[in-house]
Amino acid sequence: MTEFISLGENCLPDDVLSFLGLKNESYPFGGGRFNVEYIIQLIESDFEALLNPENLSWGQTEAKAVVRNKLYTYKHDIYSETVTLGFEFTHHNVFEEAPRRSFVRKIERFRKVLQSGNNIVFFYNYRYSEKNDIKTLENLIAQFLDVLKKKYGHQYKCLIVYQTLNQPTRNISTRQNASIFIAEFITKHEWEGDEYWNGSPDRDLFKKLYDSSSFQKFVYGPAYFIQPLITKSKSLIKKLIGRSS
Repeated sequence: MTEFISLGENCLPDDVLSFLGLKNESYPFGGGRFNVEYIIQLIESDFEALLNPENLSWGQTEAKAVVRNKLYTYKHDIYSETVTLGFEFTHHNVFEEAPRRSFVRKIERFRKVLQSGNNIVFFYNYRYSEKNDIKTLENLIAQFLDVLKKKYGHQYKCLIVYQTLNQPTRNISTRQNASIFIAEFITKHEWEGDEYWNGSPDRDLFKKLYDSSSFQKFVYGPAYFIQPLITKSKSLIKKLIGRSS
């Protein structure tokens, strides 16, 4: 079984996965703001201090009050400022009991799927910034995958997407580095703000990426060409179950 999991840096991957019909569950990195260096520290510490109220405080994001954990640090100045202010619970007030329990369930679900041996593909949106350094980011993602392998004993994959702006023609440029698939989106609109945070102007490019033979092979392996049949079968089964219930 293949499982796609959002890895941040914001909510875009989760929303795109839903758009493509690839989101099965909610996990701890699907709805906040953070960077891969925070995530590595969280995996290494097994999320131990993430929800500790002593580490939490209120902050502001675009005039909205949000809870952040500022315990985590970063060494590489390669990110958008929006993902360097601490681990941000953009949509969860984890000071309250119900959101805390919801987040605990997401963490437990994350641990369980990593132990499952399933084909796991992470999706990391490297938010646009003039400080972006894709090579350093690739190395950090490789470090993240290595930490997971040592902890859970399985191989994992990761898709990185990032933007190049203000080009005359919209397109995608892709390459693969071992277990990492890198997709440069050449676009006109930065994925930010209320209007474009989820990459809405470029949904056709996300679909083009997913349908490409190179990405299909990266995700599903040599038998990637039968994946459309599997997807259609699952969709048909869901419809039949819905009718019978």
